[in-house]
Amino acid sequence: MAAKVILITGASSGIGLATAELLHAEGFTVYGTSRRANNASKYKFQMIELDVNQEDSVAQAIEKVISTEGHIDVLINNAGFAIAPAGAEESSMQQAQAIFETNFFGALYSASKHALEGYSESLDHELRSHGIRVSLIEPAYTNTSLGMNLLKADAQVTAYEQIREKLHQQMIETIRNSDDPSIVANTILAVINSQNILPRYTSGTTARYLKNLRKFAPVKVFDKLIQRSLKV
Repeated sequence: MAAKVILITGASSGIGLATAELLHAEGFTVYGTSRRANNASKYKFQMIELDVNQEDSVAQAIEKVISTEGHIDVLINNAGFAIAPAGAEESSMQQAQAIFETNFFGALYSASKHALEGYSESLDHELRSHGIRVSLIEPAYTNTSLGMNLLKADAQVTAYEQIREKLHQQMIETIRNSDDPSIVANTILAVINSQNILPRYTSGTTARYLKNLRKFAPVKVFDKLIQRSLKV
């Protein structure tokens, strides 16, 4: 039986890289993507160039995989970026739109994060009759380079300088002590091999704890815990 063909966006580092390496080791045919597919030969899997913000780039990458393999069995939408701690008014409309371009509009068949949950659930129902399932993989903080590559708000307000820096340092420390990307990669592997695909999966101890806390704890208790964790 031929190995499943898997396309992973944002596979040059972090969760995408860990997932691509794991699935490659498990015998899947893996195509990773990056906006700049430099030094592609250093990866164990096949790395191709893809900018999720550019329709032509997306089409070319898909065509490359299809022309070589004939099909794509699994798409993992992992590409995205985040902004450093900032007040809502510290990002211009242009910057906010740029974030959505990558994290939402750049998604091919699935999506992630808060604004995309409903979209993913709807898409799962829409595509299920065609034998395609859409699942959300929901980890908590993961030990990746995300905290070192944060986009700065482009209209910073002086009043937020102290709290911004405090939250940034706390975020970096939390990421440093959080789950290894391999934990998320193993969750993805389990989903791919599952005969009973679910709409969403938590990944890691912290994510499961937060899910149960959100489900069973009173709103006021959950809110206080969030504020306490932020130390603000």
